[in-house]
Amino acid sequence: MNNNISTTRELLVNNMSKVTIKDGFWFFFEDDGIEIAANASTFSGKETVYVNDNPVSEKRSYGVLSLHNFQYKGKHYRVKFDVINILTQKVVCSLAINGKVQFTESKAYITGGVLGFLKQLGFWIGIGVTVGFAAGFLAIYFFG
Repeated sequence: MNNNISTTRELLVNNMSKVTIKDGFWFFFEDDGIEIAANASTFSGKETVYVNDNPVSEKRSYGVLSLHNFQYKGKHYRVKFDVINILTQKVVCSLAINGKVQFTESKAYITGGVLGFLKQLGFWIGIGVTVGFAAGFLAIYFFG
């Protein structure tokens, strides 16, 4: 039974290692058997930090820097979200324990450098053109 829980947790972590608009950014850290997960949504601005699957800090932030401070089992923890690049939405998340940064991880919504950015830009421009054309066609069809 314990093995199934471990396998399920690994699948969950693997699925959440990808950055999506729906799920946002997920970062996972471990300190002496304590599991710390941090989630940040670029869509809603909601940030939540979990310790052993229990939320310990939650707030909304639309800035490029955000800090979450909390205590757990006598230790002072700080999770820091730092947006490095607004265009690619590259976020660096660090975990400090008792004032010292112990872990750092970075993820980006748009990967692949300039080419990845241009692909995303082209996709969204295509969506905009399609929606605009459809709206214009329907307006002419029904009202014109």
